[in-house]
Amino acid sequence: MQNETLQETLARLRTTLAIERTFAAWIRTGLASIGGGLAIIKLIPFRNYSNQLIANIIGILLAIWGISVIIIGFLNYKHLAKEISGTHNQDRLIRRFTVITLSIILIGLLILFISTRHAFFTK
Repeated sequence: MQNETLQETLARLRTTLAIERTFAAWIRTGLASIGGGLAIIKLIPFRNYSNQLIANIIGILLAIWGISVIIIGFLNYKHLAKEISGTHNQDRLIRRFTVITLSIILIGLLILFISTRHAFFTK
């Protein structure tokens, strides 16, 4: 990459920024799904226990889907970053995004656990 022209360097940087924007969109989608699932679990009251149970299951599935979207987005970012990398700076970015992704997933799982621990046992 030492013989890379300015135009090639700028093209690679634009591609890197585009990949990061795409990763941010995956994260936003995942967080919105987790939030929607938690809203269904916590904010929609039902008088009928079977309807509440169905809402809890749908909310949990939506939150799990949101976590899956975050994981898929991270794997996509990691794959694309490795494809265009040629420097060790990308390895540092991948490690940083790994920590961010794992933190978001753990926080999402913790919130999901706290919000649903009594979801199936309360009438």
